[in-house]
Amino acid sequence: RWGSDPWTVGSYASVEPGKGGAREALRTPVADRIFFAGDACHEELSASCAGAHLSGIETAEEVIRHLGRENP
Repeated sequence: RWGSDPWTVGSYASVEPGKGGAREALRTPVADRIFFAGDACHEELSASCAGAHLSGIETAEEVIRHLGRENP
């Protein structure tokens, strides 16, 4: 049903060969307030459930560290 889902409409994201550095840019927080996670953010396991899972854990840990710096 991937192609008929109104939220995805069959979408899929991939990076062009040689442009893997874009993943690092995607992981960069915006104004230390907006953090990104997901399979596209994982350096080695992109386009996989494992990459999404691990990216979520890594980003959550980064947010926790960030909050700790704000609230000594």
